[in-house]
Formats: sequence, C-alpha cells, structure tokens
Amino acid sequence: MIDAEPILISALNQYLFCPRRCALMHIEGIWADNEHTIKGALLHEHTDEPGYEAVDGVTLLRALPLVSERYGLTGKADIVEVREDGYIPVEYKKGKRRKFDNDDVQLCAQAFCLEEMFACEVSVGYIYHASSKRRREVILDWRLRAETERVIQAVRDLLRD
Repeated sequence: MIDAEPILISALNQYLFCPRRCALMHIEGIWADNEHTIKGALLHEHTDEPGYEAVDGVTLLRALPLVSERYGLTGKADIVEVREDGYIPVEYKKGKRRKFDNDDVQLCAQAFCLEEMFACEVSVGYIYHASSKRRREVILDWRLRAETERVIQAVRDLLRD
C-alpha cells in the first residue's frame, strides 16, 4: 500500500506527453482550455455521466470510479465492458493515435485498478479514437505493465520533489 496521496490516472498520460505540463497542472494548478480540450470534453459528455447499459449481452459501465491502493492511483474509466470473461477498459480519445504511449499507459493503469477492485486479470483494453470512429486493441503485456509502473513512480517523484 502506498502512503502518499493518490495520483490521478490522467496525470500519467500528461507526464508522458510533457512532464512540465504535468507539473504545471498537478503541482501549480495551472490549466487553460483550448480548442482540443473543449472538443475532448464534448466527446466525453456521454461517458462522463455515471451509469450503465446492456448491449448484446455486454454491460457497459460509464464513468466508473477507479482506485488502487497498491499503486496509489485514483481516477475513472470512460467505459468498462463487463463480459462473461472479464472486465475490459475502453478509453475515449478525440484524435488519432499519437506517436507516444501515453494513452496506452493510462489504459494500463485503469486495468491495474480493475484488477485490484474486482480480483481479476485484465489482459486487453481498447482506445476509441473518435476521429476515425474506430477502436484500437491494446494488449496489456509485461512490457506495457512495466512501463506503466515506471511512469507511476516518475509522476510520484515529480509530485513529491
């Protein structure tokens, strides 16, 4: 169990995009919306409204609060698909796939929380890219898990120091 303040899962994404931006947002509290963040907020309108629905035998949980004591994380999942074989996080993004792994790390951190909360194994998740209206499968293998753990520690160090 981590004794420090929990880290927002979204901070991991911000850190990989730009550590300075992460510090400005999460240490200094500096943030200004722009065209891209406003479009992203509009995309998340439906997923940010807590609730659930069943579609073709799959239960979709929207805005599910997430927590991990082991990793000291907190946040929420846009969508979690509950299927017979387990839980699958789905992260919504407004644009196309970026060249960085920031979205994949964010998704993997969500999986860490789901695994701890539901005592299950999460081996796959999806990033839904609104610009293409497609979702991309993300395999939550040992490499991505190790990178996610590294980034959690880097963000913790940044916030502490």
